This record gives sequence, structure tokens and C-alpha cells, in this order.
Amino acid sequence: MPARFSLPQVHIGTLIAFLLTLAWIGVALPGSARAQDTEGGVPEFHCFLSPNELCDVFIGDTIEVHFEVDSTAVQFNGYELTLQYDPNLIDFVDIAEGPLMTNACGTRFQNVSFTDSTITYSHVILCNGVSIDGPGRLSSFQFVTLAESTGETEITIASDPDRLFVDAGLWVWHDHPTFPRQVVYLDGGLTHFYINDPLSSSVGEDGIDDEAGISAAEAAFGARLFVLPNPVSSADGRIDVAFSRPLPTSAYVELIAPDGRRALGPWTLDAGRTDLSLDIGAGAGRSLPAGTYFLRATSGEASLSKRIVVIP
Repeated sequence: MPARFSLPQVHIGTLIAFLLTLAWIGVALPGSARAQDTEGGVPEFHCFLSPNELCDVFIGDTIEVHFEVDSTAVQFNGYELTLQYDPNLIDFVDIAEGPLMTNACGTRFQNVSFTDSTITYSHVILCNGVSIDGPGRLSSFQFVTLAESTGETEITIASDPDRLFVDAGLWVWHDHPTFPRQVVYLDGGLTHFYINDPLSSSVGEDGIDDEAGISAAEAAFGARLFVLPNPVSSADGRIDVAFSRPLPTSAYVELIAPDGRRALGPWTLDAGRTDLSLDIGAGAGRSLPAGTYFLRATSGEASLSKRIVVIP
């Protein structure tokens, strides 16, 4: 399984107590009362996951989901987001802070906790008198689709809207001074996607027909790259490399270690090839330590990479 992301485990209660103290000594949020002055009723405060739908996800792909807000003049200084997902189809890999948080304040609190199917991420700025409004990206979450797991699934916000955003150490609820605020999850607060098998019958002589959403690197290379299974057992070590189109020119494939050095390879593919089977484990007399590697395909000046997790 991919390595789990970890942050210092600071209890959220400790954070709230600290921020409550700041609020008590007069560290107010500039403009936090503006939401009350809005004419025409309670303003909607929109938060959402993007993209809302992914249709070109394959086994072994890494996918990234962003948590964003699009509202302005409804201040907050933190949030505690819970995302729910199906652990039979995808696994959590990493979290990255979004520019809305990093640009607002140089000192930020982060904490993450897990269950088998949820991630709870606490994320608060800790600058005197600073608050945030939208629009912008708050954080990004990276997942990997699991080997031999195809199907339709979702990543969805499981947080209670009234206990998601934080002002000066206080959850925003109906009696809070900065209320009224109506938190709305746009598009239901979910990312919906379809995990497909690149080695299924949908890959014919001409490759996969639907190439919508390919990256600039894939466009330059002239094909998409898939690796199965992923993770792979070092004892077995058999992996299949597939391309969504016949290679327009010859290419070579190599396995790159985390330090950037070549771990195995290179293997050469002639123009017109669409697949390659590799033995990277004990069966080929190799001793490849467990860990994270990158399988890199290079053709001329273009290259593609896929992360591979090797397990014992």
C-alpha cells in the first residue's frame, strides 16, 4: 500500500483552547461582522471539491482532489475537513496546503487523522488579526487507485457544514457572533469518478479511443502510460507496462529509485509496440528493496513516469 502521510498529532482541542485565548484578549477577525451586514438575508458560503467528475481514471493512476471556496466577505481562519472514500478502490497518499492558506499567513496549524475510509484534516492560520475569505484553494488531497479494482466511486465531504469552518478558535454555529452564514457544498461536495482497466478489451489495436484530459507530457509522448499491478510484490515482481497508443517511435523504459538513480533497466521498445512485461523481482534474480519507485518511459525528448510501490 502507498506510504501514509503524517503530520504532528496535535489535538484539535488544544488548538481551539489556544485560539479562544487569542479571541479573549482581542485578536479579532477583520471584517468578520460583514456577513451580518449583508442585505437580502443569509449569504451562502460555498465550498466544494474539484474536479466534480473524472472520466479517464485507470488502475494505478494517481488522482488529485482539491478543496476550494468561491465566496468572498465571509471570513474564517481555519477549517476541519473530513473526506470519505472507498478503501477497496482507492487509497490516500498525501495532502498539500493550498495557496489561499499559505498566502494568508506564514504560521499554520495542521493535523490529520484517519479511519479505514476517512481522512480528517485540521488546517488553521495562526497570524494575529488575519482572516481568510475566498475565492481560492484551501488544500489538495492525493489518492492512488488500487490494483485490480475497477468501478464507479466517489470522494465526498462528510463534515457537518456547521462544524467545518472556524473563526478565532470557535466553530461557526447559529449563535456565533459571525453567523449568519449558510455553508453550501456545491455539486454535493463530492468528486465522482470511474476506474477503468487499461488492459481490458477497450484497448484495441488503435489504443484507447477516449484521450480526453491527457496531460501535456502525454500529448508530447503520443500515448498514456499504465502499469499493473501497483503495488507489486517484490517476491513476484511481474508487472505489465501498457501504452494507450502504439508507440510512434522507439522508446526505452527504466525503473528509477527515490534518489533519482536507475534501479533497473533500461528495456527497449520498438516503434509500434503497445505493451511490455517486466520481471523486477526475485524471479529474475534481483533483490529490489520495498519502497516507492518511478517507472519512466522515454522517447526522444519526451518522457512519462508512473509511481510504483514495491511491497515485501
